[in-house]
Amino acid sequence: MIGYRVQEYTGIIVARGKQGIYASTIEALDRSAFPMLGHIDPYDDTMFNSLQVRTLVEELDHLPNDHPLNSSTRSDLKALCELVLGRVHHRQLWFIGD
Repeated sequence: MIGYRVQEYTGIIVARGKQGIYASTIEALDRSAFPMLGHIDPYDDTMFNSLQVRTLVEELDHLPNDHPLNSSTRSDLKALCELVLGRVHHRQLWFIGD
């Protein structure tokens, strides 16, 4: 299960995701259609800066309704994205792989 959190560049954790993402959900994505989601490493840590988070939000909005990344996980993830985007610098969205 992949966890996610918002972190300051200093290492201070601002918020943690309430959901988790199954590795199979990420591995099944078409990387050309969903480059941010598709490049989350399910088995290692992946960090997105604010520019990448903007693209991630767009991808979340374009996932099909029947995609295995359910609506509650999407909403939770988007709330953390807003924490990154609400600050101009030095916040990152981290995905913590198994």
